[in-house]
Amino acid sequence: MTSINTAYKDFGNPVCRRCINRKYHVNLQADDCRYDGPYPYACPNCQEVRRIVVGFSFFGKMKLLFRR
Repeated sequence: MTSINTAYKDFGNPVCRRCINRKYHVNLQADDCRYDGPYPYACPNCQEVRRIVVGFSFFGKMKLLFRR
């Protein structure tokens, strides 16, 4: 099961939803994630200004349940 801690280990601490979708081949929507504050900043992985994911909702966790 992929969790936010697994994503942090793979990417480093801050990561955006787009990077998570690319790495784990899922289709997380904005409602599937919990974000760090209302404002975006640069994702260290893709170097684009995006909102940074700090957790997942119930449905986000279900989408990532069997991903690794």
